[in-house]
Amino acid sequence: MLTGPTPIKGVRYNVQVLLNGWVLSALMWCIGSGLKSVPAGIFDGWINRVGVYFVYAGWGGGLVSLVVFLLLMGKYLHARRLGKVL
Repeated sequence: MLTGPTPIKGVRYNVQVLLNGWVLSALMWCIGSGLKSVPAGIFDGWINRVGVYFVYAGWGGGLVSLVVFLLLMGKYLHARRLGKVL
């Protein structure tokens, strides 16, 4: 049993990975937008730059989660086409 074929994760798992990535990205985007809205005179504007970095990290995280989702779906569809254990 331990040496048998490993079942490939299904579509539900792949969608969960995508949505979890997007939730984290949206959280980072919201934090960054909140930091960007702080008036520029406070803290000499460095907090605005940190907010911009959070927004960029949020967009990047969303893109990475989309790429991971597409790769996992490609792996799933390829395994399904070959008739492997799903």
